[in-house]
Amino acid sequence: MVFKARLDYGDLGYLLKGWQATDIMNNQLNDRLRELANQAEPSFEDEYDRVWQDFYLPVERDSQVITIPFRIDEYLGNGNISAVFPSQASILCLRRETNDDCEHNQFIDEYKAIIDEAISFVPLLKEKGEEALNVPFDIRLGKVKAKYVLEDTIPEEEREEILKRYEEREYRTISKISLADYFRTAAICYRAAFPKGTKGLSPTEMYDRFAHSNHRIFPIDNPTNESEFDEWLKSGRPGHAFWFAFRTAHLYPPSNPKQVYRLSSSELRRSDNLEQAQSYLKMVSALIDARIPFEADLDEVLDYLSGETEFSVKIGERPIYHYEDTPENRIKIFPHIKWDPLKIPKWK
Repeated sequence: MVFKARLDYGDLGYLLKGWQATDIMNNQLNDRLRELANQAEPSFEDEYDRVWQDFYLPVERDSQVITIPFRIDEYLGNGNISAVFPSQASILCLRRETNDDCEHNQFIDEYKAIIDEAISFVPLLKEKGEEALNVPFDIRLGKVKAKYVLEDTIPEEEREEILKRYEEREYRTISKISLADYFRTAAICYRAAFPKGTKGLSPTEMYDRFAHSNHRIFPIDNPTNESEFDEWLKSGRPGHAFWFAFRTAHLYPPSNPKQVYRLSSSELRRSDNLEQAQSYLKMVSALIDARIPFEADLDEVLDYLSGETEFSVKIGERPIYHYEDTPENRIKIFPHIKWDPLKIPKWK
């Protein structure tokens, strides 16, 4: 690739903070980024937003020029425009001031250089297309199945056995329960998933230990009174009260229209959620053994544990696998990744 990059990859990491937006109010930068966007046809447009995919920023890293993919988002209601760098988990948001007053920022020149460099790269990108690109695999996006990433997965026979037990579980409706009933049911799950941490604890003490730290105190005067608990449920103020096992699951009490408990798995966000998924499965099994009427998110968890769930590589829809381009991963994981194709904008 014949291009002399003027930006250093390390400096870019300092200017574009990961997992947050860099928010600048500056009309000159706003116009400059819009100038880049207007060289191509939008990839998407509706009454609120206009998006241009597949732009690239050339930077120098380890004595070679690499190209970092980014997109441009325009918010049609307020004139704001942003450069979004998925692989960096960063957004450069350039807000517009109607009175032409610009916000002072000590790095304005550096941010302008980022946009200028992307504009300077466009002629080569138009001429060479994909041949102009050098996107290293450690910043490429893609998909990989969980079975190539997780250390341990369950065989198909075990998956089918678990599903059979779940489908044959006792299923009856429950009209009302008390807070004490709820804690006793939660304790069945706690003892199955966290046997060491529950030893010697009452159901209420288990809840205090394992529930989400932001859960609300139950405003119940009589924990054994079903009507009082039912009225509180109908008030619509439970908050995080039923996130009864932080990072693992929610346990919702019976309510209309389905009057059974609901064991909802917390979002399986990353490739390191294996222990949480296994704990969830133990809760399901314990509720079946205790003949508690309930519903569960079993398919999602079993897909994860049997290795069929697709992970987003680097960043994207959860769950996410953070691929590192090491010699070991090149052998074990790299051949199984379906990399997102590198594309070129549709030029005007």
